[in-house]
Amino acid sequence: LTTSGTLASGAHSITVNFHDGFGDTGSVTFTLTVNAVTITATPTTATTTTTASAGFNLTFATTGSNGPVTFTATSANGLSVNASGHLTTSGTLASGAHSITVNFHDGFGDTGSVTFTLTVTSASPSTTTMSITRSTFTYGDESDAVFTVTVNGAGTFLPTGTVTFKVGSTTLCSTSSFSALNSHTITASCSLTNVQLLVGTYSVTAVYSGDAHYAGSSSSAQSLTVNKDTTHVSVSASRTSVTYGSESAAVFTVNVTAGNGEVVPNGETVTVHVGTTTCTVTLVNGTGTCTIANTALPVGSGYAVSAVYAGDVNLSGSTGSGPSLRVTH
Repeated sequence: LTTSGTLASGAHSITVNFHDGFGDTGSVTFTLTVNAVTITATPTTATTTTTASAGFNLTFATTGSNGPVTFTATSANGLSVNASGHLTTSGTLASGAHSITVNFHDGFGDTGSVTFTLTVTSASPSTTTMSITRSTFTYGDESDAVFTVTVNGAGTFLPTGTVTFKVGSTTLCSTSSFSALNSHTITASCSLTNVQLLVGTYSVTAVYSGDAHYAGSSSSAQSLTVNKDTTHVSVSASRTSVTYGSESAAVFTVNVTAGNGEVVPNGETVTVHVGTTTCTVTLVNGTGTCTIANTALPVGSGYAVSAVYAGDVNLSGSTGSGPSLRVTH
């Protein structure tokens, strides 16, 4: 008698008939009892901190089965297990013990269960302090603002994670590149490479994310002021002398530049004064032209030419002068 492959647990019977060569016969019913085995799974315990509990996960390892093991998906106390035996947590868990009992089986009647307990401990506190290279900047040079942070963990581990520098809910910059000052203190820096702050005063805070060992923390707020940038206006004319009635032949070209190299926003205007009359330039990429009306000025010489840019919320106003205009008969 032999078996065909792996038998499931339980009784397996067979009746066998037999005879000799003289007409004598017989039979026997044979029963093979296959005892079920108990499958075991590990681990049964684990420990994490509150800050790391939201991302905690593991996969149970089983022994003693006669084939692939299937878990009965279940959830309890913030823990969940899927059919593959992968355990995850639901959000951040409070301190204390969180237990779940999981049943599993193979395809041969073998079963098992495990009660797993995840112990969540409070993360050690951390302290975050921040400094800024200087507190006042001109619009356009905010990239010179370098934020430096120190995170001190009240434990024996070196802090990891991310430090984010914020104005309210707006992220100015963030970094996960830390340098160790000692066994439990790090420092890091970042600058405003992708964010331009408008003119105003801001309250900047450094926020440490926390990690598996340390709770997150925030620095005290630091004030950062952005002042208006200076501008320069130049004005030139295509002609410095025109005949009366054809004053529009003189085309005035205006250029406005900012001290830190910003382009004056399209659509802003500059007023060109020519004697007692004016024309308006609408800027595109910081430049534009205009002409005065014909017969706007009487015959004469020495009509002063100037251009006035009023400025905006981020740029200061300025005035530039050009060559005077002469009107002839």
